Amino acid sequence: MRRVKSLTLFLILAVFCSSCAGEGKETERKLDLVESIMRMYPDSSLSIITNIGSERIRSRKIRARHSLLHSMALDKCGTDICSDSIISPAVEYYSRQGNDLEQAQTYYYKARIHENAGSDETAMIWLVRAEAKSEKTDDAYLRSLIRAAKGRIYFRTMDYTASAVNYRKAAADCMMIEDRERHTTNKLREADCLIMMKQYGQARDIIESLRSYIGNLSIRNLNRFHQVIIKLAESSSLYDINKAREDYLSVTYDINLTDWVLIAGTYLAEGDAVKAMAALQNEQMIIESGSYQYRLAQTYGLMGHYKEAFDAFMNYDKTSGEIGRGILEQDTRFIEERELRKEQYEKERMKGMIMLLAVCLGIAGLVIALMVIFMIRKDLKLKEAENRSLRKQFDELLQERDELSRAETNNIEARKIISERLKIIDHFVMSEALNDSFFEKKASETLNSIIADRKEFIRQTRLIFSASYPGFIGYLVEKGLDETEIELCCLYAIGMNGKMITSFTNVKRHYHIGSDIRKKFGLSGHDTNLSIHIRNVMRETEGLQTK
Repeated sequence: MRRVKSLTLFLILAVFCSSCAGEGKETERKLDLVESIMRMYPDSSLSIITNIGSERIRSRKIRARHSLLHSMALDKCGTDICSDSIISPAVEYYSRQGNDLEQAQTYYYKARIHENAGSDETAMIWLVRAEAKSEKTDDAYLRSLIRAAKGRIYFRTMDYTASAVNYRKAAADCMMIEDRERHTTNKLREADCLIMMKQYGQARDIIESLRSYIGNLSIRNLNRFHQVIIKLAESSSLYDINKAREDYLSVTYDINLTDWVLIAGTYLAEGDAVKAMAALQNEQMIIESGSYQYRLAQTYGLMGHYKEAFDAFMNYDKTSGEIGRGILEQDTRFIEERELRKEQYEKERMKGMIMLLAVCLGIAGLVIALMVIFMIRKDLKLKEAENRSLRKQFDELLQERDELSRAETNNIEARKIISERLKIIDHFVMSEALNDSFFEKKASETLNSIIADRKEFIRQTRLIFSASYPGFIGYLVEKGLDETEIELCCLYAIGMNGKMITSFTNVKRHYHIGSDIRKKFGLSGHDTNLSIHIRNVMRETEGLQTK
């Protein structure tokens, strides 16, 4: 009887295992199909994968693959998911066991989720990791997606130089796989960045290079192509603005794809407020944006409707202020460099550990060989040395913690000061646009109150330079300048000369301090003017164009 029961149990287990194995192979076949048609038929891929019950998948490897492909299909179908619940199994599994391609894909789609959620800073961390992994593969398509995503984030945070570099790399990746459409998209985005940097000649070169296959562009890229031409026409004399507008409108088949705010700007450039207002009334998608409100205020002002213009400018001021605060609160500018340094640090740390292990083994051998004679004495000396080393490291860590705490406090204060200065500029802009001295008076009063406390103004200027021009401040520190000398250099950098600084600071020792600064820079008394030299140093250390 017992043998019958045992045999029955064995048969049940065998059937169960066979059923699980069959289900596993069937699921893998479906996932193979999804992966093969993903790029061409994302809708079909999503339909297939949603019909695979993830709760029935028992293999961690298959569950991770299902998770990754599901996230890919959702993204390619335009479903902007903001929760990482779907991608989590893939991140957990591939981060430890996946190859370079699997990790690069997982990190990219993890970044897309954070980007959809509005967390550009976290998204950039994952994109940097994804790019590092993708560079070890031959998947140029994936690299183009990663670099285009980085370009978008840098553009939103107004780092147009980094954005242009990433779009240029993404376009080159697309050329490698002969994806002309995506190549065009990335080149046009690069041109947008160049226009923001006032590098109009280079932007025009991109436009002219794309003309040869304009007839093969999608309607979306055709719209982008003409939008860039209009922006160039508005910002420079490289194109005729009237012809650029007419060419754009002649190829627009979908009214919803037309950038009516851009069209309104062309009419405003010609002084035609009626047509500008008609163009703005066609816009349905972005009426709450800052650009729309800015053009609306300009149009009302040109028409003489000053109350409506004021209301629109207040909406613009609110929107642009929120955007500015969002940018200041993020630290995407330094994330890529930080992540790359972290990776290099990990490599160096591993080398150091190997070397340390070798040294320890050598010491251990020596200790064992001399243990009979020197064991007690050696033991005491090693412990004493270790205690000193640990104490030194502990003191250094405490000092580093205090320095980091002070730096973070200064950084927060600097962002607040920059935000207040931006508001002053906004009020001057509004005064000029509305021809209303109220805003100019308010801005002037605020500015005078800031300058009145001269000592505080110098301190705030030093904080702003630390946050905005870290390379410049780092250079001054490397040259051995003390805090007073660095503060004076910041005054030189904003345009003051020696006489103005003496009057402003009321420091009679200014010329002696200036002489000390010259010596630390390696300048003699007959070399270039100190204020000119300092401004040139700032341009060089921050990569700014020399005017």
